[in-house]
Amino acid sequence: PILWILMDTLRADTLYGPTNQFELAPEIGEFAKDALVFTDAESTAGGTIPATASLFTGIHNLTMDASAGFVPKWAPTVAEHLYAAGYQTHAVVDNVIVEPRTGFGAGFESYFQKSSFRFAFSLPGFRILPEWIMMRLRVALKTFYFGAPGVTAEAVRKIEEAGDNPLFLYVHYMDPHAPYDAHLDIAPDPEGAEPIFYYEWRDHLLNGGKERPTPGQQVMLKHRYETEVTYMSRHIKALLAAWYKRYGKSGLIMFVADHGEEFLEHGNYGHGTSVHRELVNIPLLLQFPEGSLPAGKEKGLVVEPISLVDVLPTTLDAVGVTPIKGDGDFSIQGQSQWPWLKGEAEYKARPILATHSRNKRRAYRYREQSDVYLKTTFYDGRVWRGFYQLDSDPHELTNLMEGEFTVPNIEKALSTRFEVAAKGLSHAQSALSEEEKDASEESLRAIGYIQ
Repeated sequence: PILWILMDTLRADTLYGPTNQFELAPEIGEFAKDALVFTDAESTAGGTIPATASLFTGIHNLTMDASAGFVPKWAPTVAEHLYAAGYQTHAVVDNVIVEPRTGFGAGFESYFQKSSFRFAFSLPGFRILPEWIMMRLRVALKTFYFGAPGVTAEAVRKIEEAGDNPLFLYVHYMDPHAPYDAHLDIAPDPEGAEPIFYYEWRDHLLNGGKERPTPGQQVMLKHRYETEVTYMSRHIKALLAAWYKRYGKSGLIMFVADHGEEFLEHGNYGHGTSVHRELVNIPLLLQFPEGSLPAGKEKGLVVEPISLVDVLPTTLDAVGVTPIKGDGDFSIQGQSQWPWLKGEAEYKARPILATHSRNKRRAYRYREQSDVYLKTTFYDGRVWRGFYQLDSDPHELTNLMEGEFTVPNIEKALSTRFEVAAKGLSHAQSALSEEEKDASEESLRAIGYIQ
């Protein structure tokens, strides 16, 4: 049995805490004591749809361009792989844009979601309203989400009613996502905190507004975000209890996020604007079936970098499922980390890529170990570039391509290798001539995505 838990919009540093002790989420911390905790996992995008699509398919957004809003039919999903292998496949999803009609439901026998309520806000009467009014109505009417209690209750029901075949259950929590509800029973608002309406400030900053939130407003926003994590963790405890009661330690359990959240680190709130570290460094915890890993390798911190695109092939490899074939030659681009985790192979570093298109821009990230090259192309023709070194600048605050910090040659080499990677991956989705296919495969082989 396999349980995938996605915690939307959750930063790794928020969940783990500064000492990897899960101060805000002790229930998940208890789980972590018997799991592998990846401290350097990176998402493939800074937004939900492209990141979740990569998680489901093991394919880069450069190839399938899920920023367009859907998973292409030629890309088999995790549920399709597992259903073909005899699994029961069920999803409980609290994010209204991760929809069956856009490809995310492929392979699932049931897909529990509140998506029907979102269409009320697509009616003409709502569309003529200013966005800030629409967002206030959405918050006030609570039409979007079930919240952790409703998600957990439905997921527990799926576990209790599951048949004898192995179960694949995907559970998608939304609590750490804005608008950050208050949970005063968990922790009262700190002294000096000031009210703030997230969506109004998010759009103000995105549109180039010069005014900034007060320190008190910033304190309030981060506090509310953190208490949402605590609230979610408390309800996840009941989900894990039901899972262990039914399956014991015989299954594979994964915790992950689709992307993180920015709190002014690079001038914005929210996500979807960039692929800086605060948006791509995500929590990843894996508990494999008891006895499947050698003693001493089944739990602990894992510091080696890993990409979200590797989760699907690693999962399938660990449970012995052979992937089904898609329509193209590049059905899965991620790399199974299972042989390395078992100690049967050396860790193999590969470039880690992320990209998405949103907010009138396309953001790219290309990372080799500590070196990070960023490129943003705006729809009006502007191009921004950044180069960072994580060893000395873990929060990517000093752009080494600007002013006195310029580091020649290194960023030039990285940007060149990024362009090679982007070209190879973006061409992989199409029907190519033999000459084009050879060029694409050469590019992919150069960066280690095919052998």
